[in-house]
Amino acid sequence: MSAKYKKTKYTLAFLFLALLAIGLWWRQQPAQVPDLKLTTITGEKITLAQIPGPALVVFWATDCPACLQEIPLLTKLWRTYHGLGLEILAIAMAYDPPNRVVTFSRKRQLPYPVILDPFGEIASAFSGVRLVPTQLLIANGKILWRQTGILQEPGIRGKIETLLTSTKQGAA
Repeated sequence: MSAKYKKTKYTLAFLFLALLAIGLWWRQQPAQVPDLKLTTITGEKITLAQIPGPALVVFWATDCPACLQEIPLLTKLWRTYHGLGLEILAIAMAYDPPNRVVTFSRKRQLPYPVILDPFGEIASAFSGVRLVPTQLLIANGKILWRQTGILQEPGIRGKIETLLTSTKQGAA
């Protein structure tokens, strides 16, 4: 093997590793929260980027068994943490008929804001959410955590409590 070949080989290996490291670092950086103005089914206006504290954004559908299974936990989280600064936003998927979402939300007395996404613009703005349930924790204009699948209570409580603590410390 010639010295020139070895040098080229090591240079290419170094460049590959450097690009891989940059890619991994870039992927770990929190994404920006889309600058969306939302309207809840009760007419309340919410601008995502201006939510003062952390928020749990949940994409769901009325015909999704896992989403329905999650509702008692979301209600419990709302009752426990809303007074401490957590917002929970439930965004109904585009394929969910608006009248069904409104009727369902009122019948189940969901305490957190419910938002319709009839054209899929909100799901698209969050990197094309297609599967439900999908949850995102956002704070300070950044998406800090994203998961598709049913929430696990101990895990989400820990994340929320950490965020609420860090938000309070940042404000002090």
